[in-house]
Amino acid sequence: MWVIVPVLYRLCRLTWASKFSLQRDEQMRRGMQMKQEIKGMWYGFAGVAIFSLTLPFTHMAVQALDPLFVGFGRGALAGLLAPVVLWYLKAPLPSRGQWWPLLIIGLSVGFGFPVFSSIAMHSAPASHGAIVLGLLPLATALV
Repeated sequence: MWVIVPVLYRLCRLTWASKFSLQRDEQMRRGMQMKQEIKGMWYGFAGVAIFSLTLPFTHMAVQALDPLFVGFGRGALAGLLAPVVLWYLKAPLPSRGQWWPLLIIGLSVGFGFPVFSSIAMHSAPASHGAIVLGLLPLATALV
């Protein structure tokens, strides 16, 4: 009898402690999840803010430099930085079937967009380009 009471006491105490620990862990997990969401929102805000400056700075650059030089320079800089970031993040290599779509997207986004936007900013105001860029996500969603 004297042996069973301490064992039951310890068992009840462990059950209560584990329940409290699980509640505390759940609260910590929710708090960390909220912090991750806030962090993601700030990263999204920073990305949108930086992207919104693309056309004004391109417009300023093409006033002094050749539009093709600006466009290909932006693509080349992105092409030089991307492997470094992928190496740092230890990203796995794409599978064999992913190379062709990646090449098409890479050429379109890495060179097509910068070159064509540079040519456009040479002859059009940045505000006109901003309207087109603002409509691109809508057009993508509709297609």
